[in-house]
Amino acid sequence: MAKKILYQQTLTSTLEALGVTMEELRGNSRETKVVDARSLLAAQLKHHHGMLQIDIAALLGVTQVAVSKMLTRHRTMMLYNAPYRRKWQLVSQHSEERRHL
Repeated sequence: MAKKILYQQTLTSTLEALGVTMEELRGNSRETKVVDARSLLAAQLKHHHGMLQIDIAALLGVTQVAVSKMLTRHRTMMLYNAPYRRKWQLVSQHSEERRHL
C-alpha cells in the first residue's frame, strides 16, 4: 500500500511540474510536453522506484511495449537534448520536495 501511495505522489508531482493533466497523459496526444511527461514519468517510476514496465503500463493505461519505447526515448533524450535534461532535473527536484512535505 505504501508503494502505491509513493507511485501516486510521483505521478502527481511529475504532472504538476510539467503542467500536464492526467487526461492528457493517458490520451493519445503527441504534443511535446505530453510525450516528455510520459517518458519522464516512466523513467522516474523505473529508475527511482524500481517499478516493472508492466506495472508502469497498467498505471498509464498503455502496453508494456509502449513503456519500453518511452524508456528508450528517455535514454536518448537524456544524451542529446538539453531542454529535456532540464525537465528531468525539474521533475526530480519537484518529486524530492514533495516527499519531504
